[in-house]
Amino acid sequence: MLHTAEVRWFFTGELPVAARDWFCQDARPPEAQPARVDHYLPLADAALGVKVREGRVEIKQRQSAPRRERYHAEAVGYAARWAKWSFGMTADANSLVSLATARATWIAVRKRRWSRQYRIADYGTLSAVPADKVVAWGCDVELTAVEIAGIACWTLGFEAAGPDATLDKTLRRVAGHVFAQTPPPFPLMLEAAHSYPAWLQWLMTQHQGQVVR
Repeated sequence: MLHTAEVRWFFTGELPVAARDWFCQDARPPEAQPARVDHYLPLADAALGVKVREGRVEIKQRQSAPRRERYHAEAVGYAARWAKWSFGMTADANSLVSLATARATWIAVRKRRWSRQYRIADYGTLSAVPADKVVAWGCDVELTAVEIAGIACWTLGFEAAGPDATLDKTLRRVAGHVFAQTPPPFPLMLEAAHSYPAWLQWLMTQHQGQVVR
């Protein structure tokens, strides 16, 4: 089980060139991840997320109520703590694989991601490291172009991990560092701040017949 602190914003429409240019201008450019499709289970509870990703089941449960946090004059969001479980699927899980590819019960989310990672050293120093490097204490930052049943969206998210007592501080520190270097060219306001489960709920209310068929 992994404990994290996270904040994320979602927007409708194609990923703007200005947003990608802003995300890529750091001294260490972000790493482009291979395109992939994740399958999410539609749930009524925004505090719980279930998805199948590349042969693994991932479950997230929110551990704290979302709280308002200001990271910059143009960046205000709802941060929350989550517990995450991930386990591989064996041949015995074929029925779950079938469910994950059935549009009637799961939501297929196509993603193109750019990610960067910051590590916190034991003495508190923050440094950028390769996105695929395993770190015990740090924060992932990702910019993702998302497509669901022809609906284009995009999202910016921060996910801090490490010692439990440091999670909130790490999230604030890394987000503050990223936004202080160059303010984002787009407002990150509360109305756009959602977790993946909450955003999928909202999207389903807006496009029920299109998202889940």
